[in-house]
Amino acid sequence: MKQRYFLLAGINLCCLLVLLAGNREFTRARAARKDSPPILIAAVHYDGYSYLDADEAVALYNGSDAPSDISGWSLSDGKTSAEIPPGSVIPPHSQIWLAGNRVAFREQFGFAPDVELATWPGYANSGDEVLLLDRTGQTVGVVVYGEGDTGTVGWSGTAVQPYAVRGVFGREGQILFRKQDEITGQPLAGSNRKDDWAQDDGDAVSGRRVRFPGWDMETFFRPARSTRPSTLTIAITPDNGFETLEAVIDQATSSIKITSLTIEHLAIGEALIRAAQRGVQTSLLLEGSPVGGVSNQEKAICEALETAGAQCWFMISDRGARVHDRYRFVHAKYLVIDGQRAVISSENLSANSMPDDEKADGTWGRRGVLLITDDPMIIARLEEVFSSDLDAENHRDIMRWVAGHPAYGAPPPGFAPVQSSGGITYPVRYPRALTVYDAQALVLQQAPENLLRRADGILGLVHRAGIGDVILVQQLQERPYWGPSTSNPTDDPNLRLESFIAAARRGATVRLMLDEFLDDDASPVSNLATCALLDNVRGRTRPASASTTR
Repeated sequence: MKQRYFLLAGINLCCLLVLLAGNREFTRARAARKDSPPILIAAVHYDGYSYLDADEAVALYNGSDAPSDISGWSLSDGKTSAEIPPGSVIPPHSQIWLAGNRVAFREQFGFAPDVELATWPGYANSGDEVLLLDRTGQTVGVVVYGEGDTGTVGWSGTAVQPYAVRGVFGREGQILFRKQDEITGQPLAGSNRKDDWAQDDGDAVSGRRVRFPGWDMETFFRPARSTRPSTLTIAITPDNGFETLEAVIDQATSSIKITSLTIEHLAIGEALIRAAQRGVQTSLLLEGSPVGGVSNQEKAICEALETAGAQCWFMISDRGARVHDRYRFVHAKYLVIDGQRAVISSENLSANSMPDDEKADGTWGRRGVLLITDDPMIIARLEEVFSSDLDAENHRDIMRWVAGHPAYGAPPPGFAPVQSSGGITYPVRYPRALTVYDAQALVLQQAPENLLRRADGILGLVHRAGIGDVILVQQLQERPYWGPSTSNPTDDPNLRLESFIAAARRGATVRLMLDEFLDDDASPVSNLATCALLDNVRGRTRPASASTTR
């Protein structure tokens, strides 16, 4: 039997390029479908970010094949009703947003609601009932959340609760939304129970999800997938990552678009400055609140870039001004060059990751991977994501570098950027990047929109693996289970790790290499705990193994 290899590197990435081995088509596991009533309450935003929760909103979905006129219908909380105005029509198989304040909604969501109601019922943050009534006053749909009245006619069982994890995401701002069919993207109907909803804490696969205003869940519901021949270059850090990336930047002629957690690599900054000085339109989107804040090194690089004509932008949070960043972190690292090449990196733009020293006597840095492709579909998706994220006109969490700003401005007077990088402790093994021509299949997945799909992407790829296949995974960390550290693999399974174990049980060879930096004898969620879990599974069934390395 011909052996196929599945290489998964840098799974911690917000944007991940998956190389699909072999030519078999995806086996699409369709989500269970249920007959949909014509109109569904598809989403509820009840605890808003705006003053007095003025951005509250409800989404309705028309599951029929014909337009549905809902003029004269009403939204209610069981006490107060707000009538839907004339001319309110939902196209077939489409969703619309209803809101009581167009301005507040737009400030948080980045687009205007489809329908603005003259009055609004007002939904309690602690819990309430959301009812959709037709023109005769009959209940068409009902959702009970939080401490709402579960005895409301039409509802069954316990109320929907927002899914919150301490220190990761809270209840404020969450949008309750229905589970979706992975193939069609349509909200799944049900029996007016909490398990119809994606926050369902009893469903570890389709539940335990969150959504916040500004997320482009419908736009990026599916990963970008291409099967057309393309060129793929694989660069390795610390060996050749800097040299490969610098060469790509130096070849730019018209535009460079970058999203990165940080930029602290002076030599990469200098390459971008050279590009800006020769007329290349250069824009960077950076995380506004990295651990420890924006460093003086990054401020100095942004100052030099702005002076050269480039633009440094940050995605920020300012609770005092009611500005909430859309994502916990801008954690992706990618570049789009001239609209013709894309670079996706597991590493930050840091000299610690991509040393620029002379490597004849060795170097020092972090093991990582850069993937460079000329595939038009992958490039188009990255450009679409970049434009969506760096949309200062429609999102208040985007702020440009300005010299006088204490957090997003110039470094202190006299600050001298650090220029040294590298070392001699690591003998270079890969002096040149590898280029593969006619790559057969590429898939781009991104968080938070589509990274946990089971029909395709990472999980879909791993689900295809069986006897004779090999899965090699290298990454910083793989927790033995998700959820709080007090949980366990049964109650809060790590879906990715579970898919690796399942593939091993089907006969695939599975190897995980994790980083020793996150070994901790006392922690139940450290890499050591994951290794122990897999060793235990392996001892019983001989399927999979894991190790940690420096």
